Amino acid sequence: MSRVIYLNHNGAMLAPGASDSRIDTSELVKTTSYIPGWDATPEQWSEMVSFTRSIWSAYDVEVTDVDPGSRPHIEVLIGGSALDIGLSRPVGGFAPVVPCSVIENAIVFAFTENLGGPEYIAEVAAQEVGHAYGLDHEYLRGELMSYSAPHVGKTFRDVDAPCGENEPRACAGGCRPHQNSHKVLLELLGSSAIGHRDQGDDASELAEFPSEDATDLDQAAVGCSAGSPSLAMLLLFAAMRRRSPNARMR
Repeated sequence: MSRVIYLNHNGAMLAPGASDSRIDTSELVKTTSYIPGWDATPEQWSEMVSFTRSIWSAYDVEVTDVDPGSRPHIEVLIGGSALDIGLSRPVGGFAPVVPCSVIENAIVFAFTENLGGPEYIAEVAAQEVGHAYGLDHEYLRGELMSYSAPHVGKTFRDVDAPCGENEPRACAGGCRPHQNSHKVLLELLGSSAIGHRDQGDDASELAEFPSEDATDLDQAAVGCSAGSPSLAMLLLFAAMRRRSPNARMR
C-alpha cells in the first residue's frame, strides 16, 4: 500500500506507461511531457504543505515534499496546466481511478494555473489522491470528494452519502451502495494518533448543491475494463473555478 503522499512542485518529465511515480511514467500522458512546477513563494508552499498534512492527519500516511525515490508513494504533481499533458481544455485536477481499488504508485495532478491559493490547491490535490485510493465523487456538502461550494474548509467526512457530481447517482464499481470517504480511508490506511475532524453529519446537507457560487465544476468520463488500470479508470476533468483575481474558468 502506498502510504506516502509526495507533494512535488519542482516539475517532472513524464513518459507514457503504467502509472509509476518511482520512474515517472503515467498512463495519463500520450507522449513524453514536461509539467512545470508551481512557482510558489516559500510562504505559499509552506501553507500548502501544512494544509495537506492537516487534511490527511487522521490517517496513517506520511505527507512529504522530499522525493521518496524508490519507496512506494502517490505523487501529486503541483503546477502547470492541463495543456502540458495534452488535454484540450483547462482543468484543475486530473487522476486515474479504478473504482474501489488502489492504484499503487499513482501520479495525480493539481494544475495551479487553473486554481487559487494554497488551501484550495491542497483540497484539489487531496481529491485527486482520494481517487488514486479508489474513492468516487460524493454528493455531500463540505466533503473533499464533492463539488460542493465553498472550495475551502472541506474534509473527508464521516457520513454515508450518495455518490455523484451535480446530483446523486450510484457509486462506480458496485462495491458500496453509498460512500463514506473517512471510513474507506480508515480501513485502507489505518488511523493516526491525531484523530479526525468533521463539520457534522446533518443528513440535510446531502441536498441542494452546488450553490450559485459553485459553477465550473468537474466533468467525468467513465471507462471500465476489468484488471487494467490504464483502461479501467475515471478520468477526472476538474474544471474548478479560479480564485485568482485576474482569471476564471469558462
